[in-house]
Amino acid sequence: MYHKTVVVKPIIESAVGKLLYLPTYSLDLDLIEYYQFKVKDDIHKVSYLFNNFFDAVFYTLQCVITFSNRAIYNLHLRHHI
Repeated sequence: MYHKTVVVKPIIESAVGKLLYLPTYSLDLDLIEYYQFKVKDDIHKVSYLFNNFFDAVFYTLQCVITFSNRAIYNLHLRHHI
């Protein structure tokens, strides 16, 4: 925690302007946590459809990349009807 020492703090504040300490963990400040959870959840939902875990990961990431997450839910629902 060198950035909190007495010597370093004035140097950082003179260069940057103000040193702001963020909480150690905050979902609101770290949006990647939300999306990571969403992707992991989507992988879990479709994993039973694939023989290979990596195929499930690839399929899910393709849905995320193409902004068609709805396809995951459609595929999931289709196999439970």
